[in-house]
Amino acid sequence: ADSTLRRGPAAGVISVVVHGARDLLNCGLLRDSDTYVLVEVEGQRQRSPVVEGSLTPGWEWTAHFNVYGSSGIKLRFSVWHEGLIQDSFLGSCYVSVAELCDRGDRMSLLLQGVDHGAIDVFGRVEWFGSQFVAQTEYKAGTAPGAAGAT
Repeated sequence: ADSTLRRGPAAGVISVVVHGARDLLNCGLLRDSDTYVLVEVEGQRQRSPVVEGSLTPGWEWTAHFNVYGSSGIKLRFSVWHEGLIQDSFLGSCYVSVAELCDRGDRMSLLLQGVDHGAIDVFGRVEWFGSQFVAQTEYKAGTAPGAAGAT
């Protein structure tokens, strides 16, 4: 078991829709990359389906995660090419749960660790035992500066 996991009841649920990515590196041998995204938060990980042969994949895929508080929690998005022998890293980025709660607009998150690429996501946080539902949407081309959160 992951020692970073918090015990006790969840404080809420984060639902993340990964719309797609753009301007990805090409790691495919005979065609464009076969891409998928991993979304991680608090020791939980989910993997999207693979979009075959695309440098601008459109996943339109949703992942749900329990959260145990909002202070300092970050979502990690990492994009990968599914290879025949080994998968190749196409970049990653982070966004905090606090940013999900504070923003009410769309943005594109630039992928870090690579020369280029961005991912477009929507996030919704619902806290249990509260009428407050925080939601924000991240989509290409609308973030001030469009810089990836660290």
